[in-house]
Amino acid sequence: MTGAPPCGAEALALLNCVAEKGYDESRCVTLLSVLRSCVERKNIKNFAIDNEKRENSSDGQAPGQIK
Repeated sequence: MTGAPPCGAEALALLNCVAEKGYDESRCVTLLSVLRSCVERKNIKNFAIDNEKRENSSDGQAPGQIK
């Protein structure tokens, strides 16, 4: 696949929101709505994590990547 995955930016924004230390539920719910709209607009049926493209991050954990 080339380029960014469909709705990938929206999915990552939501994941980062729920992972933040200062969790802001209302902000995350807004991001969930944005992701849902994107999924409906682009008729996406499912997401997957591409385990073959995982790289080590600065904290030693490998970040998941959406494909």
